[in-house]
Amino acid sequence: MKYRWFTLLAFLAVFGLALGCGGGGEGEGGEEGEGGEGGGAEAPAEEAEGGATPEKAFEGLKNAMKGGEFTGEMLNWVAPKKRYSMVLSMYLSLGMMAGFKEEIKGDLEELGKKHKIPESKEGEEEFKMEDLRDEDKAAEYGQKIFKDVDLSALFEDIMKIMEKTGNKPDAKEEMPTEVKDIEIDGDKASGTMAFESGKTEEVNFVKVDGRWYVVLD
Repeated sequence: MKYRWFTLLAFLAVFGLALGCGGGGEGEGGEEGEGGEGGGAEAPAEEAEGGATPEKAFEGLKNAMKGGEFTGEMLNWVAPKKRYSMVLSMYLSLGMMAGFKEEIKGDLEELGKKHKIPESKEGEEEFKMEDLRDEDKAAEYGQKIFKDVDLSALFEDIMKIMEKTGNKPDAKEEMPTEVKDIEIDGDKASGTMAFESGKTEEVNFVKVDGRWYVVLD
């Protein structure tokens, strides 16, 4: 997926950063067996995280945006590594904004306390905004500091602070309508995403532990 739609979420355009391209670096999961003994059994309900197919993953992500809002539910359809690096970049960006927006300093402190985000310890290697270029490093650090955090709730609280500063991206600007021309290659897939405006973009997917997720670039 190229630079529209979700890149606004992480303020990466503001700081000239990028999380990486394609689906590389995401952990791969093997195919799950069909299983299911006993004829006539009902098909299992779709799980809350990831999709059984790339199309299902896309539909889940699109439905989570209904109403034109960026919700925490969206993260259920985002590739695991990507969701951590994305939320981490948003959190760090708020920290940078607090340096010149006095009104959000208190909000940022309350955010850290509410979600019990650990502060950097003396002597510990500092994670810098530039490190977001290394997706594996960003995901690893995000998983470390957000280990005991409800990532979806944190995401929504970050959005509330962004709205207060007037920097909340507008999900209504260009909503995706469909995905087509899906091509699957092992645990990775790609396709074409269409928007209401008629524009199209490439979108990538990755399969992790038998479930498909959207890769946000």
